[in-house]
Amino acid sequence: MKIRPILFAVLAIAVVSALVLNDSDNASLASNRAADLLGEIRSGNVALTSTHGVDASTGASVLGHLVNNTSKNIRVAVNLDRPLFMRNSNRRSQNMLATQVFNRDGTYLRDGKRSFITLKANKRIPVTFIAYCVDFEKDNPTNIDSFSISDVPAELVGISGKIQRYERENPDADSGAALQLALWLAQGESIREIREKFVFTPQDEQTARRLINQ
Repeated sequence: MKIRPILFAVLAIAVVSALVLNDSDNASLASNRAADLLGEIRSGNVALTSTHGVDASTGASVLGHLVNNTSKNIRVAVNLDRPLFMRNSNRRSQNMLATQVFNRDGTYLRDGKRSFITLKANKRIPVTFIAYCVDFEKDNPTNIDSFSISDVPAELVGISGKIQRYERENPDADSGAALQLALWLAQGESIREIREKFVFTPQDEQTARRLINQ
């Protein structure tokens, strides 16, 4: 079975619509920092619910809801400070590594320096995660699969950090296939076997290998 990426429509990893805040909005938000989603989940301030796959390995591949359990709005950084390791409840399907989060329709807010989504107080917000398949040999996660948050395995900490930095430093890059390729190559998968199941370009391979060797 082919491993299939799914992408927001125009850019290859995430086409999103940003609402740029005006000066008065910026002033009111100046003291507010976009929160680390993993920290908010672990503290109980935010819950991740109703997660499922969309039969894709890469890109906008995990859907879910974020529930703000507090009485205050919480802003969550689009580029997650720490990747989320999403463990699949179905052992035959892929675990996923999430690095970005958007509103379900791909929108987000930007104040000139930061990109973020807002979780309204005591509300449940539908979201889309940009995520990458960890398990090359397993099936793409579908809408019958669900995920729980776990620590990133030790053997993936290095490459997950490199992927995270690359996305943060290259926000407009068409890099989804390259980053997915890097995650698999870093785990010892052969380029020949990957090519049989996943579509990528020579430029994607070059980017992936440069990233691994950083």
